[in-house]
Amino acid sequence: FSNMKLYLTSVLVTVLGLLQTARAAVYECYTDPTVLQRVWCQCGGFSFSGPTVCAEGAYCKSYGPYYSMCEPIPET
Repeated sequence: FSNMKLYLTSVLVTVLGLLQTARAAVYECYTDPTVLQRVWCQCGGFSFSGPTVCAEGAYCKSYGPYYSMCEPIPET
């Protein structure tokens, strides 16, 4: 079970990384940690060194210890 969990986590991180790469091409994600990150861009995770605070209207949603992404704040 532990190996399967590790494998699935690895697959998830890989898929999210590919999505991040595709979104970065469209949304021009920042790498400077002193600026606010744009929506749909990475904002955290293990060994991430870019911006960890999202722009207005977005929040940093964690997908586990290896990846977080700025997503729009849901309307209430």
